[in-house]
Amino acid sequence: MERGAETSGCFNGSADAASSSFIMKVQHLIERCLTFYLDREECAQALFTHAAIDPIITRTVWKELEKTNTEFFRQYNRERVTRKSSLVTMDSNADIENNSSLSSLTQESLEDISSEIKTRISTRRS
Repeated sequence: MERGAETSGCFNGSADAASSSFIMKVQHLIERCLTFYLDREECAQALFTHAAIDPIITRTVWKELEKTNTEFFRQYNRERVTRKSSLVTMDSNADIENNSSLSSLTQESLEDISSEIKTRISTRRS
């Protein structure tokens, strides 16, 4: 299947694109990106490349995670900068997983994200 067909299939007005289970899948994939100390844009690109997830969706879910996990992301960003500048090996990536965990998104947050994604996708088509 061509990449264009893969990605457009998710966004043909389908409720699937913004469903709670899809958003939770994106959250899980973002959490995997965090273990590799990716920033939001690197994560959005990785999920687009490897999972055909529209970067708008990744960025929207990431921003909601930042809102609900402010302290985690503050610590994560400091740690990410430190690790990138000191070129620490990948073995130490488990540290952030063991020391901090993200709070799951609430049903209300999922509905808000779903609504925002639908709005952004419809605006994008216009």
